[in-house]
Amino acid sequence: MWIHSLRFFDLFLNFGLFDRPLTGECQCRQYDGLAHYLVSLRGKYKGLTDSHRPSFLLRWAVAIVGILFLSSLLPGVVVTSFGEGIIAAVILSLLNSFVRPLIQIIALPITFVTLGIFYFIVNAAMVIWTASWVDGFEVSGWGTAILFSLLLSLFNTVVITQIRRSA
Repeated sequence: MWIHSLRFFDLFLNFGLFDRPLTGECQCRQYDGLAHYLVSLRGKYKGLTDSHRPSFLLRWAVAIVGILFLSSLLPGVVVTSFGEGIIAAVILSLLNSFVRPLIQIIALPITFVTLGIFYFIVNAAMVIWTASWVDGFEVSGWGTAILFSLLLSLFNTVVITQIRRSA
């Protein structure tokens, strides 16, 4: 029974371009178990492989450049030195990796009610929290933090996509 659900999941992920005919038969011998099937899906969809994900150091370097660039662009964001920008990028990436997912889970009902707009508040809170820990990184208020987090996410996405396409 579950193999039919997985084949529907496979069909859904592949946007209707199923590489083998979808029959009503269950080919249970083809997939010994759920883990084997999911491993076979991992190689099929390029978005799920590790080779297409940028490394942590590359994402961190792009975040450093983004923080320094946006601090020169936005009047309410101040980074006093390159070293402070590096420290701010490290702390922001650590907060985004470990603390933000927990806050997002806790704030899921509010995010659901606000149709996802509260997600921007969570991102801004991570920026303000980073600014409170790093002496040379200052953000003037919540509006600036929301704009900064939105632009930093956009900057990181565009630069990482361009690097991925050129590689």
